[in-house]
Amino acid sequence: MRFAGEKRERMLGLWRTLLLGRYAPLPSAGARAGAVSREEAWRPPVVSEDALRAAGIPVEVVDIAALGGGLGSFVFVDLLRCSGVPRESVAVVGSERSPAATFERNCRNSQMTGDDRLRSSSDACPDNPWGFPGYGVREAARALRRGRVDVAIGIAWRLFAEPAAAPTYTPLVDDLLRSVDREAARVGWAQMVREGRVVAIRKTAQGRLCVVVEHGDAGETRYAAVCAQVLHLAFGHPALQITPEAARYRERHGGDERLVHGYEPHEQVYLGLRERGGVVVVRGRGIVASRVLQRLAEEHERNPGVVCVHLNRSRLTGGHRWGLTRRRVEGEFELQPFNWPKACFGGTLRDELEREPPGRRDRLLDAWGGSTTAGRRGWRRIVACGLRQGWLRHEFGDVRAISQHEGHLDLALSGGRLLEASWLIECTGFDEGPLRDPVVAGLVETYGLRLNRRGRLPVNDHFEVEAMRHEGARLYAAGTSTLGGPFAPVDSFLGLQFAALSAVDDILALGLPGLRRLGGLRSLRAWWRWARKVEP
Repeated sequence: MRFAGEKRERMLGLWRTLLLGRYAPLPSAGARAGAVSREEAWRPPVVSEDALRAAGIPVEVVDIAALGGGLGSFVFVDLLRCSGVPRESVAVVGSERSPAATFERNCRNSQMTGDDRLRSSSDACPDNPWGFPGYGVREAARALRRGRVDVAIGIAWRLFAEPAAAPTYTPLVDDLLRSVDREAARVGWAQMVREGRVVAIRKTAQGRLCVVVEHGDAGETRYAAVCAQVLHLAFGHPALQITPEAARYRERHGGDERLVHGYEPHEQVYLGLRERGGVVVVRGRGIVASRVLQRLAEEHERNPGVVCVHLNRSRLTGGHRWGLTRRRVEGEFELQPFNWPKACFGGTLRDELEREPPGRRDRLLDAWGGSTTAGRRGWRRIVACGLRQGWLRHEFGDVRAISQHEGHLDLALSGGRLLEASWLIECTGFDEGPLRDPVVAGLVETYGLRLNRRGRLPVNDHFEVEAMRHEGARLYAAGTSTLGGPFAPVDSFLGLQFAALSAVDDILALGLPGLRRLGGLRSLRAWWRWARKVEP
């Protein structure tokens, strides 16, 4: 391509000599490369792929690029591969080699082991676009092979009778991780990954969308670019949600291990409790707070000197209501099997949200959302027992300030109260605002994107960011950055699958090589290849 460009410029110079009587010499390769720095090459809203190459940035052109490299990217790419897209047409840009690496790390940090159960349903399978057989069927079949007929019957009953007559079935952490690794190997995930950190997303003069990737190696920063007709953005959670008073404390005292977040590594808290006991303050009402309380109960059994204070701003007087229904409240938690009502995933509530115009969806999302945790019997018994025995208690009030005093933390609460703690665990979840991600913030600034009413990326019913359309190029998004669109539980396995199905259904019209609609016999053949672990 570079030599063809040089030949063209020399021919133009020759014609100028013949027609105008003068010759404009061709700039040297060094002069052309030094015309702009690497950073300046991608600064304009529309960049030239030739200018990127001239600035020393290698450019790779593919049909589809998935940005993020996590489960959101994996679900999208897996569906593409099952739909006939060749491996060579797809590039995945991310900082991890395994698509489940970040998810697994979050599970471990939030005290979930491989034998713990996720907050998900049997048929929400990131490794299987068809959802059959689901995780429940697979676990029951495994129990039968091991001669555990009673376990298999119990799982079958839960799948049949949930949620009215039996607890909702949820899969094991290790089952999901193993299935994702197996499917990643089948579709050739490792060959599609381009490791690096996304720096910018730009439109190109050649009618494509371009992502600039930064590589760090032994102190040397290198850049590369991947240009594609379709980009899929699934960056996940931009940052941890840190309360203002906790942020101020960290600014003053740096990495003090006595104040931690539930999604950060904090095994030192439990080791310290096991050795010498102490008072732990837990803030939050979500699933992570409940799992941390369960781990603290285990440490209390080892050391009776462990005391837990569950701190919230105010008392829960009642759960969220919708129509004639109300969420159950127990132990200062709202109980719900999943993070959204089940009808949001594929029932009447999903249809209702999709029918609402974008400007009126907030009302429904506010009513259906909120912090909840699964009402599992074992965990509810732990909370009830802790309150009865006194090693667990509830406190209420705003935290005005956090300070150090004689080897412990002082939490100044509203009303002039003071709460002493050996450790503080913030189970406040993630900051979901997409502007916390510098790449998305740069995208919004460069192209003047208007966020939706919830401060997230504006997507249509196919999860396309229409403002980024560029000739035949399209940008799609998935995950928490799209909340406020046509689907409520976007940050769930089924939500990622719904977004992928919607996007691929729209991409079919672009006529990309190999992409075919999964229907009828084609879908059956693709499923049969999946079942036999044969490459698509």
